[in-house]
Amino acid sequence: MPSHNGLRRTSALQNGDCIAALQNGTVDCSGGELYCEVMGPIVRETVCKTILNRSGLSDYSLNCYTGCTHGCAYCYARYMQRFHPHQEPWGAFVDVKVNAVEVLKRQLRRARPGSVFVSSACDGWQPLEAEWRLTRRCCELLLERGFEVHVLSKSDWCSGSRPFRQPPGPDRRHRDDAR
Repeated sequence: MPSHNGLRRTSALQNGDCIAALQNGTVDCSGGELYCEVMGPIVRETVCKTILNRSGLSDYSLNCYTGCTHGCAYCYARYMQRFHPHQEPWGAFVDVKVNAVEVLKRQLRRARPGSVFVSSACDGWQPLEAEWRLTRRCCELLLERGFEVHVLSKSDWCSGSRPFRQPPGPDRRHRDDAR
């Protein structure tokens, strides 16, 4: 299977896939489980129908990824597995919403500007963002259209994205809630 930034992509690892990968030396399967450790988390490319969603925390929420490589034991976003079941434990998978930017562009034609909670159910600046840059590109679009962007991240990557910021103005406010 192709790799992306040193991580293996998969549509779903089944027991046979684990056995074959173990036999050819590309993966280490743990104790008969269907979950395989493959040099990091399992990364799946998925498509989404919407990316900007109504939220009770803010006017909208936006998450370009499902899952997170940080795998923090205290993370409240672990509940996402209830809605997006995975056989891998939290922290061992990430679904990349590869069409996030295009879907957001479509949604912004009709969406009224408001506040957007970015990364409410994942860390938008987890290590995968270095290559995919989906969260950054979505934030740029939101700011261009006059949305207020609130970011939650434990990553230094977020502070490295400062060049996409625009100064607050009468039509646009931006607050960085990182850390």
